[in-house]
Amino acid sequence: MDPLIENIKSCIPLSAADEEVIKTLFHKKHMNKEEYLLKEGEVCRRVVFIEKGLVRYYLSNNGEELTYYFNKEGEWVCDYPSFLPKMPTIANIQALEDSTIFTIT
Repeated sequence: MDPLIENIKSCIPLSAADEEVIKTLFHKKHMNKEEYLLKEGEVCRRVVFIEKGLVRYYLSNNGEELTYYFNKEGEWVCDYPSFLPKMPTIANIQALEDSTIFTIT
């Protein structure tokens, strides 16, 4: 969880109490290569910090996969156009390697 706390600290100051609250709000999860964080048609319900691993964000267009970006260790990933209005997504987010992530809803 240290990389997550340090990443947040790089944006805003945190007290020791803040850090303890963060530790209760985020949940650690291990993902296998090719496992999905999000699939087209689902509603994105979490924001993810990648502690270890690599994911890709892609759209399907007539059966063709169009990769829009990759997120790696130390980065955040979320499909905000789905997450914020709670609408089904048109995106897919897939692990490209075994990964360790922290999630918050």
